[in-house]
Amino acid sequence: DLCPHLYSVSLCRYNTVIEACSLQPDIDILPQGDQTEIGERGIILSGGQKQRISVARALYQQTHVVFLDDPFSALDIHLSDHLMQDGILKLLREEKRTVVLVTHKLQYLPHADWIIAMKDGTIQTEGTLKDIQNSEPELFKQWKTLMNRQDREFKTETVAESMTDLERKNLRRAMYSREALRTEEDEEEAAFFICALYCLPCAGGTLIWTCTMSPAAGAILAFDQAVESLDSEDDDNMSQVMRQRATIPWRSCGTYLSSAGLLLLTLLLLSQLLKHTLMVAIDYWLAHWTSHVITAKIDANAHNCTLVKDCGFSHSWYLSVFSMLCCLGIVLCLATSVTVEWTGLKVAKELHHNLLNKIILAPMRLFETTPLGSILNRFSTDTNTIDQHIPTTLECLSRSTLLCLSALGVISYVTPVFLITLLPLAVACYFIQKYFRVASRDLQQLEDATQLPLLSHFSETVEGLTTIRALRYEPRFRQRLLQFTDANNIASLFLTAANRWLEVRMEYVGACVVLVAAVASITNSLYNQLPPGLVGLGLTYALMVSNYMNWMVRNLADMEVQLGSVKRINGLLKTEPENYEGLLSTRWLASTR
Repeated sequence: DLCPHLYSVSLCRYNTVIEACSLQPDIDILPQGDQTEIGERGIILSGGQKQRISVARALYQQTHVVFLDDPFSALDIHLSDHLMQDGILKLLREEKRTVVLVTHKLQYLPHADWIIAMKDGTIQTEGTLKDIQNSEPELFKQWKTLMNRQDREFKTETVAESMTDLERKNLRRAMYSREALRTEEDEEEAAFFICALYCLPCAGGTLIWTCTMSPAAGAILAFDQAVESLDSEDDDNMSQVMRQRATIPWRSCGTYLSSAGLLLLTLLLLSQLLKHTLMVAIDYWLAHWTSHVITAKIDANAHNCTLVKDCGFSHSWYLSVFSMLCCLGIVLCLATSVTVEWTGLKVAKELHHNLLNKIILAPMRLFETTPLGSILNRFSTDTNTIDQHIPTTLECLSRSTLLCLSALGVISYVTPVFLITLLPLAVACYFIQKYFRVASRDLQQLEDATQLPLLSHFSETVEGLTTIRALRYEPRFRQRLLQFTDANNIASLFLTAANRWLEVRMEYVGACVVLVAAVASITNSLYNQLPPGLVGLGLTYALMVSNYMNWMVRNLADMEVQLGSVKRINGLLKTEPENYEGLLSTRWLASTR
């Protein structure tokens, strides 16, 4: 069965339709035959191929009424005759299906049961051929002359194939260049797709070659490929792919950062370091202030002072320093935000400018072998990700990372014993984040991949609503929409579950950090007279470590997915431009004025 998603279709009928439309020679020259994935809207197919595929769709669909609007317009006389004899007359009439045929081929008039001749948008005459011969002899005489002329042309022409040798060579070259130009990100995101010849009517009224995740056909294809690839090289390739999925895309990150320039990168790094250093200094100053207040109260009670200030302690110095640090912190936060947005804006403009120049100067082969939607996604979705999402994620990632390092540094400063347990906790966090990043990235890509078919199906349904209602296919499209919705919801549910999985494990690690920091701080405070302000500072940071680590890992996973946009754009940036050597420059135009 070729269409397990719709209904069982006889392979014999499929072959009969292919033969009637003379599509077998065209299928044979394709790299994977009828399993070949072609560009959207059949952009690499000739006009005759598109026409015959459209007719094949109509023949394949088992309906009572078939409308054929000039199906012979892009075909030569031999293909037209073959399609008429084996397709329309043999298949449609033998199945007793009503056929409404609009054509200029007058030699097929004897096969019509009822003829309607139209001129200038009005009906000139109608009836059987014999009736028109009796009622309109002059018109019939003109038709007879044209029919004889077309019959002579049919006899004198040699039997030609459906397209010339040059078309075949160009088609083969285009298909193989398409296979050769597949980029790395397409290989990573590739799945076992199978191309099926759908027999479902659509708004455009043409037969389309599409790829679907057909369970039965996909399982057969996966099984065949698995049988053919049982060797050591495939095992090595699989292990290499798994290693690539587990590593961070440093090359894409380097491409993004290098587009910002050295000056902005230096400002971004310095502003982040200074801001978080100042935040730690503010917290440390508060702890120092609190310790001195507690010490002053103890001294006041020892000297029988009613107020702390009577014993010579003043808050003005601490308040002045604290106010100054807070003002500097506000200025640095503003500077950091401006630097991050400035960096994101410059990178987006740089990548968009380079991409636009590459696409404008790209050879026509790129547009013939690359779907138009893929190119538009580089300029829309990927550019939007680079422009809006990556700067925010980068700022959150740097903030959570520096906050986590600051917390661990403060805890180690307050209780140096914590450094002993830092190594096993770091190893545990490393394996947790490594496992989570791969799963989170795949789940986010799965969520995006299941969202696109949902939106496409909805828009196509709205556009072809008239056809769907005419054929009474509302239940089928409604069921299909529910299937796409369920698939997208399942992916979102698993992504949410993965985030909760990470949060629970990071809470365990954070609980261990709090336990070690609390025990070490209290012990150090009892035996080594550790200031109470530092004890509170260490415990406060220990309570926040789990939250910092959780957001650090989640932002890292989000950054990996978003860097895929940079990788895809960078793949198009490697396109070799068209060779314009030898073309006339625009100077000759100015000289002629």
